Amino acid sequence: MQELGETQESLARRLGITKSSLQRYLKGSNLPSLNVLLKIAELGETTIDDLIKTGVPKINTAEHIELNNSNHNVIAGRDAYINTHIHPRRIYNSKPGDITGEQANRLKELVNSVVEIEKQAKQKPKTYGAVWNAINRKMGVTYYREIKQSQYEFAVSYLMQWIGRNKKGLKRTNEDDWRKKTQSAVFAAARNNLGWTKDALDSYIYERFQKDSIRDLTIKELQLLYDAIFAKKNKGE
Repeated sequence: MQELGETQESLARRLGITKSSLQRYLKGSNLPSLNVLLKIAELGETTIDDLIKTGVPKINTAEHIELNNSNHNVIAGRDAYINTHIHPRRIYNSKPGDITGEQANRLKELVNSVVEIEKQAKQKPKTYGAVWNAINRKMGVTYYREIKQSQYEFAVSYLMQWIGRNKKGLKRTNEDDWRKKTQSAVFAAARNNLGWTKDALDSYIYERFQKDSIRDLTIKELQLLYDAIFAKKNKGE
């Protein structure tokens, strides 16, 4: 938090967790999930291995034990580490041909965009970890900072295409929702306010648009039908 200049509130937002969850991690009373660890590793420009690695041997015992960690918080359970402490370390060393810090930040921004639009477009969106794993596999690396300059434009294109596919899916979803709501409103107004049967509405649609059903109308035609029906409703026709 000190290195990133973050408050508890802002860091919790960046990690996609609540402030109370972050406080439990800081107190040592709970441990982050794998997805949160991936986000922490990316923010700290390190790896999960180095984030959680400790040189202290693990104690395995069948007894219920309690140990104090370095923050004087009690850790209880069957498995524990002595003086448990997480040391975030910046271990990346740039090599000739690797992407620059500015390019790395651009990739982070694109990954964030992918995750955000995944949340909007899909019922089971990809997590940050899944997106990073996907691009790392695509680039043939284990850590995104190992992506080469020669691969950078392809990496950007890969993420941009991912965003584009989700935007198309989101647009289709929004259009489908709008069509359903608009069709329902037209049917209700035609039946309840104009006294039309379905056959009468279909006849009006064919006369005006040469289409057999409301479901055959384009978005523009459906909007025109909606406007016409509600104009008749408001005039009391």
